[in-house]
Amino acid sequence: MKMLFLGLIIASSNLMFAQNQLVGYVYYHGNEDSPMEDVDVGLYDSLNTLMYAAQTDVNGLFQFDSVSDGAYFVKYSSDAEPAGVDLTDAYYLMLYLLGMYELEPIQYLAADVDGNEDVEWLDYIIVIIYHILYDEPFPVGDWVFEENYIEFSNRSNGDTISNLGSGSGDVDPPLGGGRFEELVHITTIPFDISANKMTVDILARDFNNLAGFNFSLEYPAEMISIIDIEGPDDNFHYGLEPDKGLVSFIWLDQNLYESSIDKGDKLATIHFEPNNSSSESGRFKLIQGGNFIGMDGNKLQEVEITLPELHRKTDLDVTVITYPNPVTNQLMFTIHQKE
Repeated sequence: MKMLFLGLIIASSNLMFAQNQLVGYVYYHGNEDSPMEDVDVGLYDSLNTLMYAAQTDVNGLFQFDSVSDGAYFVKYSSDAEPAGVDLTDAYYLMLYLLGMYELEPIQYLAADVDGNEDVEWLDYIIVIIYHILYDEPFPVGDWVFEENYIEFSNRSNGDTISNLGSGSGDVDPPLGGGRFEELVHITTIPFDISANKMTVDILARDFNNLAGFNFSLEYPAEMISIIDIEGPDDNFHYGLEPDKGLVSFIWLDQNLYESSIDKGDKLATIHFEPNNSSSESGRFKLIQGGNFIGMDGNKLQEVEITLPELHRKTDLDVTVITYPNPVTNQLMFTIHQKE
């Protein structure tokens, strides 16, 4: 869910008593039909001391009464769940860094996830690897807001100021599409494992112009130990949690004119070695969350990926008895499998 706050603040003054009123609204994504509740709003003086505090109600409304003349900074914060950041956010951030997309001021503020007031490749790395792949929090925090500066003694009735805020990293415009697990179709293929180091491929079919993907799989960690994983190119990254049996993949194509992956190509090649386990079979399973996006930045609606179903090859230890002994012109034998 993409969250964008748009606050419209109306200040009015009562000069006779030098007391002022400040009224404003906070809306979900700037939509007046979706007011945001429980957003904290504060008026701070020049020493950054909190002078007045309010909170938005169910209608997104906040109000300050009996505010003394003076200069104030209006600051906003929220304890709500942060807006979801996914591969499309990283995609638009990458386009900006490559000079192919212009960020609006609120997008720029959201993209500055390290809080140094500059959007650069380090922000991209934080978004795509540390946050999306490893689920680490942003250095700047969950939310970013513009600050407003007001002077009540110099304001007239009906003046307005605007405030914009966003979940950190929430760069891309709101996009539609279904749930990830409903858009991806899974097929499985049997794969026999033996005692040697082996490789298995994760394949994708039925897509056009793939620009990027990120998804996670459960894998039978009791059966295999993953040694390494290769992807389409150097833009591929993966995360591995053997104790949980989880492996995660993320890739964004920086070749923006033609996809580096064709239909039926490999998304990843997993290098592994079998474990000494009694398990005879195990499957790779797709878990919820993730994205496949096209060259236009939109989520692909129909993707088919092929996952391996592992089976352990069993060698029989047998005893062969031949008769008659010695053999004349015909061989007959009985096989006894050892217990």
